[in-house]
Amino acid sequence: MNLGTMKTALARIAGVDTGDPLLDWINAAMHEFEDAYPWPWLEAQTTLNTVAANPSVALPADYFKMMKIRIDTTTVHREIRYKSWTAFEEEVQAPATPGVPDYYTLVGASTIILYPVPNLVYPLSVTYEKAMADLAIDANVPDCPVRYHYTIVKGAVVYALEAESEEERASTARGVFEDAIDRHITRLGNKQSGGYNTVRDVQEYG
Repeated sequence: MNLGTMKTALARIAGVDTGDPLLDWINAAMHEFEDAYPWPWLEAQTTLNTVAANPSVALPADYFKMMKIRIDTTTVHREIRYKSWTAFEEEVQAPATPGVPDYYTLVGASTIILYPVPNLVYPLSVTYEKAMADLAIDANVPDCPVRYHYTIVKGAVVYALEAESEEERASTARGVFEDAIDRHITRLGNKQSGGYNTVRDVQEYG
């Protein structure tokens, strides 16, 4: 389903007008679906090169959460370990020390800082979780398998009915949406206890 088809389905199911903010409701439901589980199709891998004497490395534009960073060259094989910014500030006494990076910390949502500061150019093998991009034009398609598109529409129905103050219908639609997500998780073979919205911070960043 593309965005245009999703908007048509949403308007028909929820009984709302096409002049209502259908796009906002669909994007909100898509991101709620995205946050419900570490979906395997959002895992990505890329190689980023360090710059000698520069501790900063820019992350991909679609980056959401780090999973693993490794350096693998003919002479160096190591995983770069994560430290929170607070721990990094407290434990790294000489942040300008050059060498082979052993730790990284996140700065904002798009940059990592390495320690020691790379003394050479190193290829970083970066495994991360992508963020689903907002839909904008009718030809756009959600960045997930087609079988999940209608579930996003079901979620958008919840937002539409809440906006129309139809609390009872919205509550019923909420149950339908969450049940659909639970079924998808079960089919993936990794059902978590406590419901769909209890599994997210797999990195334990806190």
